Amino acid sequence: MRKINLAPSLFTLGNLWCGFGALAVIAHAPGDNWDRELVVASFFILGAMLFDMLDGKVARLTGQMSDFGGQLDSLGDMVAFGAAPGLIVYIVVYRVFHLPATYAMLLGGAYVAATALRLARFNVANAHDEGSHHFFLGLPSPAAAGVVSTLVIVDHHLVEVHRFMGLARNPSSLALEVLPYAALLAAMLMVSSIPYVHVTNLLLKRRRPPELIVIALVFLVFLILKPETTLFCVFGGYLLSGPMASARRILTRSAEDDLALGPAPEDGEEDEDDKEALI
Repeated sequence: MRKINLAPSLFTLGNLWCGFGALAVIAHAPGDNWDRELVVASFFILGAMLFDMLDGKVARLTGQMSDFGGQLDSLGDMVAFGAAPGLIVYIVVYRVFHLPATYAMLLGGAYVAATALRLARFNVANAHDEGSHHFFLGLPSPAAAGVVSTLVIVDHHLVEVHRFMGLARNPSSLALEVLPYAALLAAMLMVSSIPYVHVTNLLLKRRRPPELIVIALVFLVFLILKPETTLFCVFGGYLLSGPMASARRILTRSAEDDLALGPAPEDGEEDEDDKEALI
């Protein structure tokens, strides 16, 4: 039996523990105060993301990368970024929209299933060297969970601070009402083949473009001033970045193909090849 690499495994278990903490908080939520429990659970999910980012870095720094660590990491991700956000989706659909439990289970279960498929595909294709790839195939599961959790957090902020209760059909703000649709979109993007940039590798490159440093500084300022809104905008923007970049590439390729064909002949003029064909 191979030795277990203790240092990175502790961080991975921290990821798993945060996921279990999110589930435990939701399970103990009283019927009349479940919204606050969802906020706490969402912060647990964000905490799991910190552990998830650190375990790989610790493994590379200590030279302790292994198949065991990769499999353990996926198990932790499945709990923190699959089961916990899926349960949040179930609670919102069932208790906010008051839809039948069957519909809530279908939507929440679809999110969990998409996470499992995403992680399984990543395990099969992933190399030990995380720096060897700069793009993810499909939306990463932590980013999808970030969309769900930050929607809950920003919803609570809007309700408690800005008193936007009257803007929605249900006793919540508009942010929580779009959560089921955002979760469904995230689930579809997780199992898609749309490439997403590897943000961590981009930030850790030795040579960084000046505009990236400026963006990072602006992000820190907004994170300090408006943490709830800033986190939601970051995760929501990242979710949309993949489809937008793919659409841009398709449009650019189409425009280049049109240019390669050359300008169409003007009215009254015939192409020389056409003239020769008529002779």
